[in-house]
Amino acid sequence: MKKAIGVTFESFGDIFYYQVPNFPVQVDDQLVIERNKVLEIAMVKCVRSDIQEDDYLENKKEIKRLVDQIDLKKIAKNEADCKDIVIKTREIIENLELPMKVISAEYTLMRERLMIKFSSDSRVDFRQLVKELAAIYHTRIELRQIGVRDEAQIVGGIGICGRQLCCSSFLGDFTPVSIKMAREQHLSLNPTKISGICGRLMCCLSFENETYEEIRKKMPDIGREIDTPDGRGKVVGLNILEMVITVFVFESRQKVDYYFNEFDKSMVRVTENEN
Repeated sequence: MKKAIGVTFESFGDIFYYQVPNFPVQVDDQLVIERNKVLEIAMVKCVRSDIQEDDYLENKKEIKRLVDQIDLKKIAKNEADCKDIVIKTREIIENLELPMKVISAEYTLMRERLMIKFSSDSRVDFRQLVKELAAIYHTRIELRQIGVRDEAQIVGGIGICGRQLCCSSFLGDFTPVSIKMAREQHLSLNPTKISGICGRLMCCLSFENETYEEIRKKMPDIGREIDTPDGRGKVVGLNILEMVITVFVFESRQKVDYYFNEFDKSMVRVTENEN
């Protein structure tokens, strides 16, 4: 096993693992790291001791130092200037009539590179845009087209749950989300109910799905006939999180809710007060 630190170069980007440097670091420290021959700022997200011997780790020699006061002043200046760059880039795009929307701009620490992220519904020929930007800012210009989920992550916002978007608060990598997950969780398939502000299926469907799947395995399928304290019946509904099953009891010809306990296979009728 090896000890390593995990860092991200973007607020919610991929985690890259480096050999532990020769100076002490801890979670939330900011580091100056040389990557692709330029200096970038990285945030320490984790310190791990369980990295396998054969796992590839980035060279600790690329970690130059902890961010110091001089670096912080440069970072603040870069961020302030990038706000103006976004405005200027939008003006150029409007003049060139390009079908794209600028989302953000970001300098490397020493301004060797200016990264501009944009969204568009189609491919964009931005060669003229790059020429005009390079003539103004005299640095290497990179344009990166991002998807609607990445845009929501950068811009941020409030979800339909009333809380800050998962993607812009704690969720790191985007994982595949399918309509099957919504069905598994017995959610309405109305697009307005299961889509985020990005227009795609909500990310929370994915990271909550494992819990639903585990509980679901313990409960009977809808349509299955089972014995209940009130006689035999057929399962017609499930409340996964509360582990409540709704059974149509043949003898009384009524729908009855029961708590389902997997460990002793017993069921307790849900009282009206508990409903």
